[in-house]
Amino acid sequence: MKEQILENLITKYSKKIFGFSLSKTKNVFDAEDLSQEILMNLYEALNKDRKIYNLDAFIYKICFYTWSNYVRRNIDHWQITKGDWISDTKTDEKETDNEFINEIRKRIAYLAGINQKIITMYYYDDIKLVDIAKKLRINENTVRSNLHRTKMKIKEKIKMRNNLHFKPISMNIGFDGNAGIYNNITNLLGQNILYACYKEAKTIEEIADAVQVASCYLEEYLQQFLFHDWMTLNNKKYQTNFFIYDHKYKLAETKSIMNNIENLAVPIYKMALENFASFTNIINGESFSDEALLYFFTGYFSQYLWEKFIDEYLEENIDTNFMIREDGYKYALFAELGEDVSIDDEILRKYFINRSGMVTNRTYGRIHRGLAISEVNRNCKLNSIVFGANASIYDTYELELIYNLIKNESIPNEREKVILSKYIKEEVITIVDSKPKWKVIFMEKEAAEQFFELLEKMKTTFNKEVLVDYLLTSKEVCKEFIPKHLSEEMINYYSTNIMVTSPILYYLHDSKRLRLPESKECKTASEWFYIHN
Repeated sequence: MKEQILENLITKYSKKIFGFSLSKTKNVFDAEDLSQEILMNLYEALNKDRKIYNLDAFIYKICFYTWSNYVRRNIDHWQITKGDWISDTKTDEKETDNEFINEIRKRIAYLAGINQKIITMYYYDDIKLVDIAKKLRINENTVRSNLHRTKMKIKEKIKMRNNLHFKPISMNIGFDGNAGIYNNITNLLGQNILYACYKEAKTIEEIADAVQVASCYLEEYLQQFLFHDWMTLNNKKYQTNFFIYDHKYKLAETKSIMNNIENLAVPIYKMALENFASFTNIINGESFSDEALLYFFTGYFSQYLWEKFIDEYLEENIDTNFMIREDGYKYALFAELGEDVSIDDEILRKYFINRSGMVTNRTYGRIHRGLAISEVNRNCKLNSIVFGANASIYDTYELELIYNLIKNESIPNEREKVILSKYIKEEVITIVDSKPKWKVIFMEKEAAEQFFELLEKMKTTFNKEVLVDYLLTSKEVCKEFIPKHLSEEMINYYSTNIMVTSPILYYLHDSKRLRLPESKECKTASEWFYIHN
C-alpha cells in the first residue's frame, strides 16, 4: 500500500521535476539525468517515517538540493549565474521561494565584517566586483575569492538547515573571589555564546551559526567577555577561558569519591568524636539530640578543616594572579552544565546525588550588631538533591528583632508575630509559652570564639598528609577533564575545587556511623547563629 502511494506521488510530480531539471541544465539529456537523481532522492526521502506538512515545498527542496550537488560534481561544465544562486526560475511556488530567500537573508545576517559587506554590496546593492574592491580598498581577486567562499558556506548551511536542532543550554555560573554583577553572563544567550566556544575556538560567524543569532547581536557580549578574560581572541577566533563542568566530569569525580572518601571521612569522624564533649560544653547544654549535634559538628569541622587546608595549599603552590581582572575585581569563574544524568548503578547513583546534596557551602547573613547565620548542612532524601536555604532569605532587620525578643524574653506584638511566622515556617524559631525560642544552635560572642578556637586546635592536630593524599588523588582525575587551552595555573586551581563535606557526611551515614537527624531537627543540623565582631 505504501509503495503504491509513493509511486503515485512520484508519477504526479515527475513532469514538474523534469521541467525543473530542463530549466537548470538547458538540454534534454542532462535534464533526464538530473530528473532521475531527483526522483531517487525523493523516493528515499518519502519512504522515511517523517511528517511532511507541505509536500510541494518538500519536493522543491529535494529538487534544489539535488541540483546543488549535481552542480558541485560537474562544476567544470556549468557556469552558474548570479540569478541562479539567489533564486530559482519562475515557479508557482511563491511560498517556497519566500522561505528560501528568507533563509538566505538569515544566513547573511549571521555573517560578520568584510564577508557580510561584500555579499551585501554584491547581491543587495548590485555593485560590481571591481567597484566593491575600490570601495573596500582591497584587491578584486580578494573580493572574488571571498565572495565564492562565502557563497559556498551559505549554500552548505542552507542544505543542512533541516538537520539543525539548536537546543539552548543553561548553566549554573559561580565565582571564587569577589566579583561584580554582569547581566550578560546570567542570561541564556550569553551562556550559549560561552558554551559554543568552550571546546573549540570559533569566529563570530561560526558562533552566530551555532547559537542561530545574527552576528551584530553578539558583538556586545564578545567585547564584555574579552574584557573580563572570560574569553580569549586569537586569529579572529574566540574561545571560552574558564572551566565548565559537565556530566562526564561529575561522574568521574563521583567514582573517585567512592574509591577514596573513606580515607578522609574516618579520621575526621574520629576527631569529631574525640572533641564532641568539648563542643557540647561550649553550647551549654542546648536541648538538641546528640545525633543532630554530632551530625552538625562533624560536617562543620570537615568544612572548616578542608577550607583552611585549601587556602594554605593555594597560597603555597598556585599563582592566583590570573584571577585579577581589568575592572579591579579578583575572582575565578566556573560553570556547571545543567544536564539530566541517568545512572543505573544504585551505589554510584546515590553517591552522585549526595556528592553535593547532603550539605551546602557555608553562607553568612549579618545584621549590624554582628549576628551571623552559618548554614552547614541540610538533611535530604537519598534519591534526590535537596539544597539548604540560602541565608539571603533572612532579613537583617527581622533577625535583629528576633534576637532582641529572644534575649529579652519578650512577648511579641501583632506586627512582630507576622514577622516571626516566616521564621517559624523556616524552623529557625519555635514558640514556647507565647515567646520565641531558637530552634537552631545559637552562640553568643564568647561561646562562638571558644568554638572556633576548638576547631583551630583540631585542625592543627589533624594529620595533614591525609588531606594532601586526598587532594592529589582527586586532582589527577579532575585534570583529565579541564581543557588544555586554559593556562597551567588555571588548571591547577580548578582541579582543587573539590567538595568533601557532602561526600563525607554521606559516607558516614551510609556506613552507619552517623544518623540523619529527625525531621524536627533538620534545621539544627543545618544552621547555627552566632554573635561575632
